[in-house]
Amino acid sequence: LEASGGRAGPGIATLRLDPSYRPSVVDGLVSGLHVPGESHYELLRAFASHARLSRALAVAAGAGMSGHELGDACLIVPQH
Repeated sequence: LEASGGRAGPGIATLRLDPSYRPSVVDGLVSGLHVPGESHYELLRAFASHARLSRALAVAAGAGMSGHELGDACLIVPQH
């Protein structure tokens, strides 16, 4: 948690991962696919642009993949 000073213990996380967040420790994540307007989609936007996520969603749908928490997973990494 951000407020813990790096110590384990109870607390409330205040960090929000969205398009304005710039990851500094990880380069990507494994996630299910989500659609625009969902909070999980905003988290994915910290790692990939709307255009890139839209293309990924279209390809996945065309391949018959499922989305959301119980669906197929994909690796999302920033384009350098």
